[in-house]
Amino acid sequence: MTEATTGRIEVPLPVTRVTAFEDRAELTRQTTTSLKAGLNRLVARGVTPLTHEAHLGAQTSVGRVERIRVVRRLTERGATDPDRLFALAVDLRLAEQALDVARAARGRAEQRRTAASGILGRFAERLARTAWLPDAAPARWPDGLDALEQVVDAATTTLAAARAAESEADAAARRQRALVDAAGARRPRPVCDLEIDVFADAAGPATLTVRGVVPCAMWRPSHEAHLREDARLAWTTHGTVWQATGEDWDAIELVLSTDRPGAGATLPEVVADRPALQPKVEKKRIVLEHRTEAARKDDGRDAVPGVYDGGEPRELSPPGRVSIPADGRPHKVAVGGFTTTATLARVCRPELAPHVFWRAALANEAATPILAGPVTLQRDGAWVGQGDVVYVGPGERFEQSFGSDDRWSVRCRRVRRTEERMLAKDRTHFVTEVTLTWAGAGEGEAEVGLRLPVSELRALEIKPSERWCSEGTPHPDEDGLVRLTVRLQPGELRELTVGFVLEKSGDLVLPDPW
Repeated sequence: MTEATTGRIEVPLPVTRVTAFEDRAELTRQTTTSLKAGLNRLVARGVTPLTHEAHLGAQTSVGRVERIRVVRRLTERGATDPDRLFALAVDLRLAEQALDVARAARGRAEQRRTAASGILGRFAERLARTAWLPDAAPARWPDGLDALEQVVDAATTTLAAARAAESEADAAARRQRALVDAAGARRPRPVCDLEIDVFADAAGPATLTVRGVVPCAMWRPSHEAHLREDARLAWTTHGTVWQATGEDWDAIELVLSTDRPGAGATLPEVVADRPALQPKVEKKRIVLEHRTEAARKDDGRDAVPGVYDGGEPRELSPPGRVSIPADGRPHKVAVGGFTTTATLARVCRPELAPHVFWRAALANEAATPILAGPVTLQRDGAWVGQGDVVYVGPGERFEQSFGSDDRWSVRCRRVRRTEERMLAKDRTHFVTEVTLTWAGAGEGEAEVGLRLPVSELRALEIKPSERWCSEGTPHPDEDGLVRLTVRLQPGELRELTVGFVLEKSGDLVLPDPW
């Protein structure tokens, strides 16, 4: 802390706590300084240029804050440390030397490749000129050609490796040259200073706290799911933070909030509700349509895009303090997780994808909900893909896929079967045919799900076609999903069929469901 002749006291005011929202961040700065009796003007230099007076608030443990003002200025940003410049120059020289060595090695490899190709060509020409001579010995030609071709192939492989090494050395030299240029350049950079007037009744130490909201910062949730061979599943929730505020956050207390401070509340519009006579119901012609929808889940589909929290603001924090530089790049921190035992099963939805997937059914055993976001999937230590998860409350059960089982082969097609009737109009049956093959060792078991349409009208009835249902009369759930358990021996093939027929009453127009 220094005191100038003007009575201005320069104090450090680092960021100690950050509350990150989905499109901004609240920065809390705190410092302890000694105040004199009367008015004290405290100056904190080099804060983020995104600071705005309208979003600032300050308080002190002793006295009161009279005023807080933002002073903007330009400063040169460049490498002022000679030791750093010297180290970068040394690294650049080493990178250029490595590039020279790689270029020389590539040149030698090209010469060897050219020489080997020339020898092979001259050998072939000599064979062509001397093939008619009595001592030509054609039985020895294949051995000589094979030996020369091996030399040419080895030279070609060496040349390819030398070219790759030269390319890598050139890229490294260019990167190092860019670092030297950036370190030596001086560019104006906007920064802010805070001037805080504090009035103290008596001299003594005081703790100053300044809070402000800045843009160019955000966070989103992500997850990792590690499934082991014993069906133990480790779920880890991460918060990925981006910030380009122009000020690094060093050793801060980080809070990730799902609150939306920028979302304003609006009252619903009031409209007149006048009673009116209902006209006489007339017989109408109804035209139906088919919709393919997944079962609805509270996943924030109608909410504002961003972090969905189920309607209740949540706060997540990593253990300890973290540092996030102002480079605009994603920085991931672990904010929670749990370990549980999952129930594994093989599941096939052939109408959506011709694969059999590993499905893990588990419960959220964490004290906080699982926020909707992407999930990195690993099984037995190997990466199997990228999935996603919707909002899952504490204690709620959910399912997560862990890739496909390639030992299964699945084919699916939809066909129409016509039933001819003598005393009535012919009837069309819509049939889904599925063929499964198991190529693993031992018995394979999978759950196959086929969907029957669900009607929302009494005038339209959907009936299973017993003739075209290979596993007997299906019993679909409320969403129309028919679950069939299939057990196959190695190399066995099984065909499943599920069909339905549409029966209507009244003046209904039915489009083709397929």
